[in-house]
Amino acid sequence: MNYKKTTIATTFLISIILMCISCNSNETVVSKDDYRGVVLYPSDIRSLGADKLIDILNESNINLLGIHTNTLTEDLDSLKEYLVSPDGKLLIDLCEENKIDIEYECHVLQEILPRTLFDNHPEYFRVDSSENRTNDLNMCFSSDEAWLVIEENVIELLEWIKPTTNRYFFWIDDSYDGFCNCDECKSLSPSDQALMYENRMLTIIRNVNT
Repeated sequence: MNYKKTTIATTFLISIILMCISCNSNETVVSKDDYRGVVLYPSDIRSLGADKLIDILNESNINLLGIHTNTLTEDLDSLKEYLVSPDGKLLIDLCEENKIDIEYECHVLQEILPRTLFDNHPEYFRVDSSENRTNDLNMCFSSDEAWLVIEENVIELLEWIKPTTNRYFFWIDDSYDGFCNCDECKSLSPSDQALMYENRMLTIIRNVNT
């Protein structure tokens, strides 16, 4: 199997799912065709300042701001630090005034399943293609115990990540060979494992966002 091609297909499919499905089943999602958006890191926004950014968005007819994080450069803590800052609060207010929606597009798995748990709970993490248990990427998607940790951390995350579109983007690690090969997972393709993650994540979010 060509994992790289499979993962590209997975990413595309998951993007379609998350663009089209609201985590609140009673709420209608605006068609993506109605949005003109841009994705920025917190540092990008901070370097411009909320006032200037809103002027640029309005001049460009942009009505959707995606704020991006990843574990390696700007993580969830950096996002939260910005959102609670005076400029972050101003950004939220100005976006509301100017009818600009905000979404949070984040690679979160290494933070909602902390890598520090590996020493005591290696079973939470993936088995690589060499049959070694490792905490380098993603997780063992079949580990129910790992999902208990994830659920607790996602519930906490949802207390302060509140997209105005009601769409959530909590992504796994980007890697074509970063999936699990344990006895339970090895029969599942990378696409299967990614969809398992998405389905369980949606269940967690919907249990909170009712």
